[in-house]
Amino acid sequence: MDYPKHIYVDGFRWCLSKDYYKRSVFISLHRHVWERKNGPIPDGHHIHHIDGNKKNNSIENLECLSESDHHKKHWKENYEKMALHLAKNRRIYERSDAQRESFSKWSKKFWVDKEATEVECPICKKKSFCKMPTLFKKCRKCQKDTHYADNQVERACKLCNIKFICYKYSHTFTCSQKCAVRSGWATKRQRNELASIEPDS
Repeated sequence: MDYPKHIYVDGFRWCLSKDYYKRSVFISLHRHVWERKNGPIPDGHHIHHIDGNKKNNSIENLECLSESDHHKKHWKENYEKMALHLAKNRRIYERSDAQRESFSKWSKKFWVDKEATEVECPICKKKSFCKMPTLFKKCRKCQKDTHYADNQVERACKLCNIKFICYKYSHTFTCSQKCAVRSGWATKRQRNELASIEPDS
């Protein structure tokens, strides 16, 4: 059945866009028909076409479903569309070994031949050269320092309960090597370093 490209409902001109009649990008006819009959659509709900024909916008063909229930009704249709799309464009996703080798050689040559641009770190004002100046934000040293400074937390020693500052993602739970050895959490290197220190006389 052929459907007209334009129809008039409630004094508005509705245009056929793909499978739906729309008045604008955000206003669809099936939602308008439902709201005119039943009031505003609840949040998190969709309007479903019962017979599957998205151009049939009579009130008898519309029902209000939750988002999850609506997706459950269309999962098979969406799966078949995706399978058809992959079958048509299989050559895009699957490349031969020769194509991959050719693309690898081209990308390596492109990167080697690309000229480096001089950039300046906004923090330490140190100048350096970068092949991707649009992605440059700061030098490696400043990036590491700022990352460490922004991720410091205060913890209490598990043994003596003294508070200390450490890196948020570290596994440090003691304030010193002595407490680490006493608690049994010290590494072999820490225990050897502590044993090499001469005791106070």
